[in-house]
Amino acid sequence: MVAGAFSGYFVWTIIVTCVLGAIGIISGNATFFDTIQQIIIFGALAACYDYFSGFTGYYNLGYGAFVAVGAYAFTFATNSGINIFLGLIIAGVASAIFAGAISYPFLRLRGAYFAIGTLALVLLLYYLDINLPQFTRGLIGMYVNVASSVSIKVPLLIGSLAFLLLTLWIHFAISKSRFGLALRSIREEEDVSESFGVNAFRLKQLAMILSGFFGGIAGSIFALYIGFINADSMLGLGTALFPVVAAMTGGSGIFLGPLVGSFVLTGVNLTLPSFIISLNPSINIGPLAITGLILVLVGLFFPSGLLRISYFRKYAYLRPDNRLFRAKRQTVPTKVATKT
Repeated sequence: MVAGAFSGYFVWTIIVTCVLGAIGIISGNATFFDTIQQIIIFGALAACYDYFSGFTGYYNLGYGAFVAVGAYAFTFATNSGINIFLGLIIAGVASAIFAGAISYPFLRLRGAYFAIGTLALVLLLYYLDINLPQFTRGLIGMYVNVASSVSIKVPLLIGSLAFLLLTLWIHFAISKSRFGLALRSIREEEDVSESFGVNAFRLKQLAMILSGFFGGIAGSIFALYIGFINADSMLGLGTALFPVVAAMTGGSGIFLGPLVGSFVLTGVNLTLPSFIISLNPSINIGPLAITGLILVLVGLFFPSGLLRISYFRKYAYLRPDNRLFRAKRQTVPTKVATKT
């Protein structure tokens, strides 16, 4: 596992994301900096979503609820004076507990019923949020006090980049583990896997709790980034569906899929509206419409994701470590022969 973690795309992911983060910091260009920050945060959100849905095949359209629970728990904790790092842990634990609690009724559902049920969960929390303003501040919202300082921007970029790499490594580790193998067997044929002794419910529950824990932390980082949370920003369909569509666009269940999807969606969201306005100023397309459009295009032309297209798939098993250490490996037999 340790050797495999530094092979294939993972090493290039570390290099490219760190270089982009460094360019964002050094360039001083606020727009470029903000774009890199969005790609990193949404990439982490999508990767955490994929822990459950990418391996089990269950489309958790209610993943935004985990993000929102984590963001609200973090905001309540830090606004009360709790340390920011402890606040992140509290957010993750709160979201994991929430994921474990809802897993009992929702994991009894399958297919479209599960997807519709989890989407309804987001809508339920949205209306609870706006109807309980004495607790959540509803549509009025609240500021994340620790995000008010301008000096937090660079540490936030570095911290969110580290968190992104952690989430991607966990995704990679799951794919190479027995746990991931069992989850994939559930995705392929759940009834058959259970007949071979796989406890499908417990494994799905564990994957959902894992997704909830890291999704809650990702939601906290997102709250730090926007500096303000309310029902629309945390439980709106645009926020709730973005990680889902990002993972599906890049390739759900593929280690690099969520990050690629996040890159594509963020780029389209930032460029397409201004392009359309330049053509016709009377047309205004919001992020939710763009997300829906991309979802339709993905479903029609590459339903398995961009990284499963044959042109890109041929690069899926590259091992840059072989290139980096090829010369060293070739000298080993020569030295042995000389000693002999």
